[in-house]
Amino acid sequence: MRIKFLDCWYPEVFTNPRLDGVTDYRTRQSALASLYFGTGNAYSKAFTNMGWDAEDIIGNDPLFWDANKVFQFLMNNPPDILYCQDLCFLSAEQMKQLPCKKVGQISSKWPGDDVIRRYDLLFTSFPHYLGRFRNCGVRGEFLPIAFISDVLSAVTPVKRTIDVGFIGGLGDFGEGGYWSKGTEIIESVANNIPGFEWYGYFIGNINKYPNLARTYKGKAFGIDMYNILAKTKIVINRHGEVSEGYTNNMRCFEATGMGAVLFTEYSKNFDYYFKHKDEAMGYGSISDLLYYLVEVLNNNSWRELLGERGQARTLKDHTYTKRLAEIEPTLKGLIKCDR
Repeated sequence: MRIKFLDCWYPEVFTNPRLDGVTDYRTRQSALASLYFGTGNAYSKAFTNMGWDAEDIIGNDPLFWDANKVFQFLMNNPPDILYCQDLCFLSAEQMKQLPCKKVGQISSKWPGDDVIRRYDLLFTSFPHYLGRFRNCGVRGEFLPIAFISDVLSAVTPVKRTIDVGFIGGLGDFGEGGYWSKGTEIIESVANNIPGFEWYGYFIGNINKYPNLARTYKGKAFGIDMYNILAKTKIVINRHGEVSEGYTNNMRCFEATGMGAVLFTEYSKNFDYYFKHKDEAMGYGSISDLLYYLVEVLNNNSWRELLGERGQARTLKDHTYTKRLAEIEPTLKGLIKCDR
C-alpha cells in the first residue's frame, strides 16, 4: 500500500540554518523532519511503521518542488492514496487527472465547496465541518490533532524560566475576523501578567495593542517553538473564530506534550481531551483567565501537578502514533473499494 503525504510549510521555515547547504534530496528530507514544523514527518513515519510505503512531499520546498513538479511526480509514481494537508496546492484539473484516491485534512477556513468536492475522503478536527462535507457529497471523518512525541528526544530539558507565554498568530481582522477575540484576550494577559512574553506573528497594525508590541519576542516555528514551550510554565492558547467554540488546535497538544500548563478556552468539547483543573485549565471570560493565571503561578505544587498530568494525558491519548493507527483501517478500506 502506497501513500504520499502532501503538505506546504511557512516560507520562513526554509531559511532555517539547519537546511544550509543541504542539497541532496534524501538528506534534505531528514533535515526537514528534524525541524518538527507542523506535523513534521509524523504521518509518514507512523504509516511506515504500520507496513505502508509512505513518503512526504513538502510541495513548496523551493529547492525541489512546485505544484507542476509535484503533479508530474505523482503521475509518474502514483500512490494508492494521496493525503493532502493543503487542499488547494494542486489545481482542480490536476487533482482530477491523478489516478489515485484523494484524501484531505482540513481544520482551517472553509476553502469552498468546489475544493471539498475534489476529495474522496476528508478528515477534520472540526465537528461542525462533518455535516458540511456530507452536504457536498463527500465522506468526512473526525480526526483530532495530536502531539509529535518524538520531539521530546530532540529538546534538551531546561528550567522553566518563562512564567506565561503564547506562541501563534494574532491580528485584528475586524468583523468576522480570524483571531479578533483571541487577540483581545492575549492583549489583556500582556497588560496584566508581568512575566508574559509571546512569539509568532501579527497581521495588521500591532500598535493598536501596545502591550502585545511590548512583549513580542519574535517568530518561533517547529523545533524553536518546542524549545520555548520546554522552558515555559504556563502556555496560553486561543482558537480562531473558525473553530466555532470547539477545542481543537495544535497548541493544546504541543503545550501539554512538552509539560507546560495549558490554559485554553473552556469549550463544549474541552472535557473530551482534558480533565478541567486537573490536566489543563479552561477559561471563560478574560477576568476568569487572569484570576486563575495568578492562582496557578503562585501555587507551585498545583502548577507542577497540572503540567505532569497534562503531559501524561497527551502522551497516553493524544499522540499521532495513536491517532493514525485509528484511521489506518479507514484508509485500507478506501483502497479496497477501488480494487
